[in-house]
Amino acid sequence: MANVSPSYLSRIEAGQSIPTTDMATKLLEMVGYTIGVQPAPQIAPIAATRKACDPTWDGTWDAAAEAWLNRYQRAGWVDGVGSVKPNKRPDLLIRTGLTSCVYNRPTGMCFTPAEPTATWLDVVERLAQADIDYALTGGPAANQIINMGGGLDAIVYVPDIDEAAEAAGLCQDPVGWAVLLPFNGVCEVGRFIQQQGCFADGVQLAAIDQVIIDCAGIPKRGLDQAQYLTGKRI
Repeated sequence: MANVSPSYLSRIEAGQSIPTTDMATKLLEMVGYTIGVQPAPQIAPIAATRKACDPTWDGTWDAAAEAWLNRYQRAGWVDGVGSVKPNKRPDLLIRTGLTSCVYNRPTGMCFTPAEPTATWLDVVERLAQADIDYALTGGPAANQIINMGGGLDAIVYVPDIDEAAEAAGLCQDPVGWAVLLPFNGVCEVGRFIQQQGCFADGVQLAAIDQVIIDCAGIPKRGLDQAQYLTGKRI
């Protein structure tokens, strides 16, 4: 296979040899796969973007976030005092979402409701009934602000994933449509109760900038929703 000796494959399997990129590519192509490069989702660029877009944002700030803010300044997205340039705000929010996809963040977990007919609204209502703090984001949050159709996955920031899953009646499922992410001092900051929403009243949403960031990395309609919320798509 791919002109590779069985003994060499055995050494790779045993961890005694590391294949080169060319060799790994050949091996994967033989079984129908290719090597791709995907940015590792990070929280620091989200912190830098949130701060640049809103000087009053008071989430967790560290050296990694400062480094990202410096990158934005060198790229011309942010001015000398750390504020996003007016004409760059939509692009910065969307770019951040694309490079920090909500579905790829390693701390998130996917679930399916034990009740087959449950919706995202059922999930957040059960969290509220259990007195669990939360911040709804993604498609449902975008549609609460401007109903444009699209993603209905329940993507929710919570203080404790296990506690929230139990309260909401969720069962862990790697392909489930309910995604819980832990509070991290960045993404949940600025959450607010929306008194009147397109689908329900009194739902607690992540800050609008965070909803835009999270929507941007969601396949299918997510990018459209992010663009609508930034005013880039009318």
